[in-house]
Formats: sequence, structure tokens, C-alpha cells
Amino acid sequence: MSNQGQCPKCSTQNEYSKTVCDMCGARLPWASALEEDRKQKIAAEKVAEDAKRQLAQAQRASNTNVVSSLPNIPRPLASNPAGSPSQKTPPFSPIGAAGNYICESCGMIGKPRKYEAGNDWLGCVLGLALLIPGLIYMMWNASTRYQGCSSCKSRAIIDLNSPKGQMLVQHYYPAENS
Repeated sequence: MSNQGQCPKCSTQNEYSKTVCDMCGARLPWASALEEDRKQKIAAEKVAEDAKRQLAQAQRASNTNVVSSLPNIPRPLASNPAGSPSQKTPPFSPIGAAGNYICESCGMIGKPRKYEAGNDWLGCVLGLALLIPGLIYMMWNASTRYQGCSSCKSRAIIDLNSPKGQMLVQHYYPAENS
């Protein structure tokens, strides 16, 4: 099979890798197929790069040690019945920690944080400049408050003492529960 084709305008032989004739500059009949093939290759490379990037992010996420956030959690002091000074308990086990929550989204264990959609400063400015819009804004802002994860701001936080919370702890911290 020949790797050259003929220009329909001047009959000059041109390589199939070219889109215009070397002699007359006319567009060759296979040019659109060649350009479409290049576009498909670029699209396939972009999809492959995106897949590699997503895989790398997933691997980083699975390698991220969520337990690194545990030292910030207050640990109860052990009471010693013999009367000797109290010592800290052995490494913290998140199950049964009073007042702590676990995030369904990221596995963070800790106290929830309060979030709201609006801005307090904007509410004050609107309240001083325009009384009615400021009051409406402040009421809307107060209605958007929620308790969320201090790490990812997710609303999906579960009490550690609940059955679902214990299931999440076993899911996110399997080594600490064995």
C-alpha cells in the first residue's frame, strides 16, 4: 500500500500525513479524516490524564491518615482507685468518647463546628444602611446555621455513641478496633 495520495486539483503526489498539497496548497481529500483522528487522539489522551489524576487523588486520599486528627481530641484522665496520681489512659479509642462526633464524609472525629451561609458584616452594613433589607438578610442568615464537620464542613456528622457512629469508626479506623 502506498503512503501517498494524489491532489485532486494538480495531481501531485502528497503524503497522507499532510492536509494541504505541497504544490498548489489545496486541501487534500483525506485532511478532514486526518484532523478528526488527531482530535480523537487528543481527547483520548485527555481522558487518560484525567483518569490518572483521579486515580492518584484516590490513592492519596486512601493513604491520608485520618487518625492524625485524633491527638486534638480531649482524652479522659484515668482514675486510679489506689489513690496514686491520675495518668492518661492508653492510646485513645474513639468509641464511647462522650460528646464527640464522626463525619460520614471524611471520617474526622471531634466536636462539630457552627457554620452559616451569610456574612455577619454584610448583615450589619445592610442593617445600618437599609433597615428592612438588613433585617431580612439577618433572618435568612440565622436560618442557614448548621453544625458541621470542622474538617470538611459536611452536615453529615454522627454521634460516636450511636450504632451508626460505631460502624463508621470501624470503617475509618479498622486498625484501632481490632
